[in-house]
Amino acid sequence: TIPMPPEGWLTNFLMNTQEFPPGFLSDKNQQGQQKPPDQRSPAAEGTTAAGPGTSVHTNMRDLKDSKLERNEMDLGEPESEYKFMQPFLCADDDENANEEGIRLIEGHDEAHYPRATYHAIQPVRSLKMGRNKMQCCHFSSNGKSLVTSGYEKKVGIWKTHGYSFFFIKTHDYSYTWTSAGHSDLVTDIRFQPSTTVFATSSFDKTVQIWDAETPSRSLSQLHGHGEQVLSLDFHPRQIDRLCSSDRNGKIRLWNVSQARPLKVSKGATAQVRFQPQSGKLLALASGNTVSIVDSETYAIQFTLKDHVNDVRSICWDSTGEHIASVSEESARVWSLAGGGKCMHKLMSHGSNFHSCSFHPRVSQALLVGGYKKLVYWSANQRWSTEAHKGIIAAMASSQTTGLIASASHDGSVKLWK
Repeated sequence: TIPMPPEGWLTNFLMNTQEFPPGFLSDKNQQGQQKPPDQRSPAAEGTTAAGPGTSVHTNMRDLKDSKLERNEMDLGEPESEYKFMQPFLCADDDENANEEGIRLIEGHDEAHYPRATYHAIQPVRSLKMGRNKMQCCHFSSNGKSLVTSGYEKKVGIWKTHGYSFFFIKTHDYSYTWTSAGHSDLVTDIRFQPSTTVFATSSFDKTVQIWDAETPSRSLSQLHGHGEQVLSLDFHPRQIDRLCSSDRNGKIRLWNVSQARPLKVSKGATAQVRFQPQSGKLLALASGNTVSIVDSETYAIQFTLKDHVNDVRSICWDSTGEHIASVSEESARVWSLAGGGKCMHKLMSHGSNFHSCSFHPRVSQALLVGGYKKLVYWSANQRWSTEAHKGIIAAMASSQTTGLIASASHDGSVKLWK
């Protein structure tokens, strides 16, 4: 007879292991003693602690104007450094959950589902670009490039080779605002489908077009918005068309190659996202409502409104049949085939949700970024981990590589798979 190990052997083994990654243990250990604080100061990390209520235009720092050299880049830890990341839901459990699972609200009914007892996604690499608070990120169509940007007006372009990420170019236009680059924080960044061209929007009221292969300066600047530009997106088929929205609710449709506006409308004060594949529909987030409109006529097809607070992020699944929306208090998945009905709802319970992206390989599995926490949520399970040290402001995924990116105000972008 093979003897069984004593009860609690795994816990004891882990507790006696000397090296633990941040966030593996709770704030108190099993003896009830408070964990020692992280010895690394915000100054050492090059970041500023951001509270849950931090918005895109607050807590700005006066940062030294200098071009980052390659030796200043922090490519972060390889995958092996994360071998003990939380495999169980322990930090984010619902107080109403039973022993078998955590509460998940589907439609208007409560149901209990098994907890995820494995890594729903695995960390691959942590990328850091100086002290830049990350605000946006996006993968190219072929998954070979990732672009990131944020508060410091810098654009990071990363090339992928397997799981290795190499920083190519960082631009700091602090002294050349009139000739190239943004003069204020970058709010959104999107690749043109099937090309190396990408666009950025900014608080400086402009949209700029770039080429990742020749990024020394922008290809063109699109002027016309009277307020801070908050979001943009390329049409998936008519790739020369770009939609952008500003704080005043104005939506502009552009011809990118000619750098001229095609149409001006109104209806979005937050994100804009074209329906993938066809581009027939356009999702517009404004206040606590998401409007799904015809991308040609702007006629409203669906109005999605159940959120209490303003919608911060929206994302389509790869089929274009479902769309997710995230506000501070909840994440929701809507079905257009079901007439715009809310199919699933996940309450944040204080996690202060900010961003979302559908899993690139798992059907209808959603990843939600909050204050420090990254949540994996599917129809029958939920998994979370403390992935960052600040707000997870943006998420992106690549259908080609299966990689997922989370961009945070802690200055890092983390890659998952």
